[in-house]
Order: sequence, then C-alpha cells, then structure tokens
Amino acid sequence: MKVPKIEVDADGFAKSTVKAFASLSADTGGVAVKAKGSANIPDKIIVVFNNGAPKEKPIDLVFVVDTTGSMQDDIDEARRRMKDIVRALDERNPDHRVGVVAYRDKGDRYEAKTYTKLEEGEAKVLRSLDKLKAKGGGDFPEHVYAGIVEALEDQPWRP
Repeated sequence: MKVPKIEVDADGFAKSTVKAFASLSADTGGVAVKAKGSANIPDKIIVVFNNGAPKEKPIDLVFVVDTTGSMQDDIDEARRRMKDIVRALDERNPDHRVGVVAYRDKGDRYEAKTYTKLEEGEAKVLRSLDKLKAKGGGDFPEHVYAGIVEALEDQPWRP
C-alpha cells in the first residue's frame, strides 16, 4: 500500500488540514488559528475569545477531552487550562454556556460521555472538570470522533 505524501506549509502544518479548518471557520463566522503543540492551545483559545468572540451574542462552548490512560500525565494540566479558558470566557462575555464531553478508546467502558450539558455559570462545569480521570486506552487510536459526535448531538446548542 502506497502512503500518500502530505504537503505541509512553512510552519509544518498539513496544508489540507489548515485549508479545511480555515474554510469551516469562514463558513461559521469563526476564527482559525494554528498552535505549535498542545501546551500552546489554551493560550490560542483565549486569544480567539479576546479577539473574535462577540461580547453581545451568546456563546456556547463544549470541551471534548481525551481521557484515555495515555492522558494521565496531562489531565491535571489540561483541567487547569480549561478552567483558565472558562474564566477568560466569563470575563469576555457573560452570556455563555459551557459543557464537557470526554472520550476514550473503542471497547473502553465508554467511548464518549457527557459530563455536563451546556450550562450557565461555572460551578457545575468546574466540578465536571474535576471529575475527569484518565483511564483505559492502551490501543490506537482514541475515539475522538465519538467525542465530537457526542458534543454535536447531545448538547442543547443555541441557534
């Protein structure tokens, strides 16, 4: 089997992926940014909130979190950074709701699970983030699509 060559841009990102996310962002009125690694993503999200999130329109945000065993070393930092994001959003726009969905591997106790549906106020969301535990996994790949589908279909999104 021949593996297709992936073209990358000057920053090392797959051109097709960058183009797809830019198109999705443009179609939905969003903002696309590139991050040079997982440690950089929360800061990029806060930049998007500060520069692109409307102050006068409602915002719904759902965290879709990898809780497979491989995340054990990272889950505390991810939780801390998600709390930073929630606080930044609270400062930017008081009319927001936040939800939490976790995903694992196929065959684990769950593939995707809603911890919190979109909620106003941070208390329940912050408690949900505290409940996230890395477990299971051990194979490849994580079932990220199950998490995304759960977030898209099981949340009370506003129009």
